[in-house]
Amino acid sequence: MAPKHGLITQLVREFSTKAPKHVPATFVNPTPPGKQKRIFLPGNQNAPILSGSLDSALPLHARMRANHFFWFCINVKMSCDVLGKISHTFNKKPLDAIELRHATHQTGVGYRTKGIHADFNKSADNMGDQLGTGVSSMDAAHFNNLGLTQDFLSGFDIAIGNSDGDLKAALQKLKDRCLTFCSDTRLLPQHINLKPDVIIDEVHRQVARDLFFNPGFNTGQLVSDSQIGHYINTATTAIEGSFTADEKKKPEALLYEMAKLYQPGYSYVKAHFYNELRPNVEIQIDELNGVLPSGIKMIEYGDYIGEGSSAAKPRSPELQEQIQKFRDAQKANEDDQTWSE
Repeated sequence: MAPKHGLITQLVREFSTKAPKHVPATFVNPTPPGKQKRIFLPGNQNAPILSGSLDSALPLHARMRANHFFWFCINVKMSCDVLGKISHTFNKKPLDAIELRHATHQTGVGYRTKGIHADFNKSADNMGDQLGTGVSSMDAAHFNNLGLTQDFLSGFDIAIGNSDGDLKAALQKLKDRCLTFCSDTRLLPQHINLKPDVIIDEVHRQVARDLFFNPGFNTGQLVSDSQIGHYINTATTAIEGSFTADEKKKPEALLYEMAKLYQPGYSYVKAHFYNELRPNVEIQIDELNGVLPSGIKMIEYGDYIGEGSSAAKPRSPELQEQIQKFRDAQKANEDDQTWSE
């Protein structure tokens, strides 16, 4: 006999989607009044530490920051959409779900080892040649640094508790994605986290407001060349505008030179990011549509995916085969349900 799926007391389409293991909180950091306490999540002790010179580490960091920002926004919006469909009491919009001031969760911690490891060389002739790890003051730098409000997470937990089977697993997986793209960090020298990364933190706050609130942006799909381009333009403008003329000259140019190393990463984002995002967002939408209760309106690709200059580029045969298998399985399950009814 097939297991029961979906909202408790309701039957929905059969579709298997395993949720990743939920990582429990291990430590809550005290914060000033008005801000949510930061919850520290345990990281993978066997995960590799990314190293290399800053001229390779910081362009990659810029790419990862853009990646986490967009996936965070996509998953938060998708969560609000799905929870609004299945719950009569959930009425949160993305900006109700996002804590703009800071990340509320963190995976990984920095360290201070003065006297054991060498200090960061602030007077180096070329900042790009400096190593991205192994100095005495290292920070766990967030890729995203936007957080999740407690009301949003509580509403999520209520919806998960009122569901079962495949829908319950899919909702837990969706919540875990929100937490992952909120909490992820990488080790970087503290000097980078003091200003270059702070500039991009503010970019994320501004672009999140634009995407979900400001007219001219909030009606467009998240996955589009126009929204990705807006992110890149905002970031590059912020980097140039955050330093005075004197701060761009040696010997004061340390932070500016490091911030400029983010920009090659944005060239990659502009050329490739849309084509990387689009098929994976389509798969995620298909996964969620496969477990929504009967009678609930499905999520449309057009709610998330807009125009992109790379849209016509062919997908790899492996990715196309994966998408097709998924859709064939979904159609078979729908046909089975129709037949059983």
